[in-house]
Amino acid sequence: MKKNIQSILKMTALALVASAFVFSCSDDDDNKDNAPGFTGETHTYTLMEEGNSNISGAAQFRERTDGSMVVTVNLEGTASGQSYPVYIRTNAANQTGTTVVQLEPVNGETGMSTTIVDERDNGTSFTYDDLMGLNGTLVVSNSGETVVSQSDIGTNELTATSRTYTLSSVGDNDVSGTVTFAKRMNGTTLVTTNLEGTETGTTYPVAIYNSSLTTPGASAIALTNVNGTTGSTAMSTTSISTLDAGGAVTYDQLNTFDGHVGVGTMGSPTTYIASSNIGMNANP
Repeated sequence: MKKNIQSILKMTALALVASAFVFSCSDDDDNKDNAPGFTGETHTYTLMEEGNSNISGAAQFRERTDGSMVVTVNLEGTASGQSYPVYIRTNAANQTGTTVVQLEPVNGETGMSTTIVDERDNGTSFTYDDLMGLNGTLVVSNSGETVVSQSDIGTNELTATSRTYTLSSVGDNDVSGTVTFAKRMNGTTLVTTNLEGTETGTTYPVAIYNSSLTTPGASAIALTNVNGTTGSTAMSTTSISTLDAGGAVTYDQLNTFDGHVGVGTMGSPTTYIASSNIGMNANP
């Protein structure tokens, strides 16, 4: 009788253990089934090389059903054994901003990182929709915090709409180039100035002036100076949303602006060495 009781107790104990195991597995399965899925909304940004880093790639944002997102960064050109911090920051890539979210760093060996994001670093909610409406930039740096790759994101993303003007040399000067106006998703403008024939150590002020080259007016918007580079293309970028005198200005307004772009030299910014009519004054 004692053996039978012991046998019954052993069987009961085994049954309890089995039940606990089944319950645990069932609970895990339920949690897995209840984990947020994906809505199908996704957006990918191209990460451009910065500072001759030879590092570029893409960042994909996928929305989950709870509003959060999975951010996957894939880079080419990373070095094994190195780690690359990744940040979502405010403002455009060519402007100073503050960190919104620090993502998981990119592993130099795989060139990849994945982060689930549902809040800002300050603890407030940060959803996929918030990301798409952000005036922001995704920045990848090296261990020394030097930017190696980045992309404008959210409302700063560039559209396919742009207009390029040829900057012709003036007089006996050898400087020439282009100035490109690109439209952002939020309607503002990224202006990129590319100059050939510049000299290292020389700074070239660039501005949008009122009226045409025939009857030049005062400066309307100062663009970022171009630092000369002998033997190669020198470039500067400027994000424009307002006139220097105040008041908003959009890409569409600049596209019909009564103005011109002038490139000068320090000390003589309005003595042009290269220039072009823009907006309504440009040739069709």
